[in-house]
Amino acid sequence: MSAGVALERALVRTAFVHPKARNKLRKVPRTAWDDHVARDIALRLVSHQPVLDEHLAALGPQVLELGMVEAAVGEIVNRSFVRESEVYAGRIQAAAHLGDLDALRAAMDDRPSAVGMGGSEHISEIVHSLVTMAAAAAEGSSDQGNIPIPFRKWNDAWGGLAKGSLHVIGADPGGAKSAVVEMMDLAITKPGAGRQVRGGVMSMEMPREFKLARYAQHLYGDRVGPRALMAGKADMALLQQAMRELSEYGLFIDDTKYQRYGLIDAMHAMRDEHAIDYFTVDFLQLMQAYRGESKYDNMSNAIMDIYGFARESGCPVVVLSQLNREGRKLAERPRMTDLEGAGAIEQVAWTVNFLWDKDRISATQGSNGRIWVIDKNRNGPAPVELGQFAFDGDTMNLQIK
Repeated sequence: MSAGVALERALVRTAFVHPKARNKLRKVPRTAWDDHVARDIALRLVSHQPVLDEHLAALGPQVLELGMVEAAVGEIVNRSFVRESEVYAGRIQAAAHLGDLDALRAAMDDRPSAVGMGGSEHISEIVHSLVTMAAAAAEGSSDQGNIPIPFRKWNDAWGGLAKGSLHVIGADPGGAKSAVVEMMDLAITKPGAGRQVRGGVMSMEMPREFKLARYAQHLYGDRVGPRALMAGKADMALLQQAMRELSEYGLFIDDTKYQRYGLIDAMHAMRDEHAIDYFTVDFLQLMQAYRGESKYDNMSNAIMDIYGFARESGCPVVVLSQLNREGRKLAERPRMTDLEGAGAIEQVAWTVNFLWDKDRISATQGSNGRIWVIDKNRNGPAPVELGQFAFDGDTMNLQIK
């Protein structure tokens, strides 16, 4: 067993008896774990799933002081101290197997000195990266630059989907937020010349078959949409044509209702398996809370973890959110405070968007008062009105005027 593997396993097993130490484990980037066994144990720990270890379980709850555990777990991300960690990890393992509490405490406290974790670069290197990104964007390439959104006003306001960016779209229930992002998905992942962009759809609101029928409805109208399917009135020939066409798009759908750590791990797994370029999460309020966690804390922690995933992976993420009850009562335009977890969203979101219907009616009914409002925008002024938009619930067609 290598020094790095021994260290990882020792630290993860030690954290088993310290639930609060899981917060530290959550901050360890997935890419920092060389040992898949240690990574799996850590994922079970942070997801509050049972982890059995006969050696540490036998020692009882007072194995280590919490501060020692947190500091030691933080060492995992540093790869420059592996040589020194060999003896360190060996002592931990030996003390754990012997059940010697004092020796275990001493071994953990006598850890190797950490080296800085920063990824500092000289400004000339950053300039080179920036120029490369700008050139790629000018050529329309998604390999280095932002992923362009094929709707001019929308793309100009957001600056496309930049690597590591997080965008939030809020609306009333039935406010067309899912339909808007579905249009974006189809426009971005449509097969064509050059490299195809791949999108990951975390559809917690609706089953994947229902979601696929909605994509078909965008292409061919309500004769192949969910309502026609459920009523037994679908045009089967047209539906088969839609399915053949959709099978060529770069879209991957996961319809599991996750707690947030499960969601993050699923996004990592989908990205690793299918080389996903961006993600959509539909929608935030369906994220299941952990036992004893308030709704506000769940939403705040969820948006922070999703942003952490975007930064770590480089995949832009678009998150859909419903307005809270107070926001739905107001006659004026929505604001960030009308979203659950607003404080965290304000901190990390690159853009916060609202699909606002002045008439406050369902998106499937006619309305002349729909406005796309950008309440926060790192790429430009805010708040601003992107423009009025018209939405047809039968054809799923959206137009920004």
